[in-house]
Amino acid sequence: MNATTARRSLAALRTAIGLGALLAPHQTGRIFGMDMASNVGAPFFARLYGARQLCMAVPVLTDAADIDQRMLARLGVQVDVTDTVSAIAAGARGYIPLRAVAISGAVSALSAAVGVVAIQNR
Repeated sequence: MNATTARRSLAALRTAIGLGALLAPHQTGRIFGMDMASNVGAPFFARLYGARQLCMAVPVLTDAADIDQRMLARLGVQVDVTDTVSAIAAGARGYIPLRAVAISGAVSALSAAVGVVAIQNR
């Protein structure tokens, strides 16, 4: 996978997750293993997460000339690593179910790995 393909693949994933979290937060949360019914504030935070995902995806998908794509990829890796650590920490403290740790941790860790490829200048 070259850097351009990695960037576009991540942008597509971020768009799907972002739109899902914004438009259908309960369903998206359940896909990620979250118990959305037990926390009335969960949809709000899902939508914040969705907005963040779209903010990282749109510049790549629109090929915005004034955005440094490699810098955006570096920031994305930092966000994805933080998400991975957060999922593990939340699971260790019992805040989220093991299924949610596995799914969200795997998605964010894989995104970080693809993001490393996206940083390359190829």
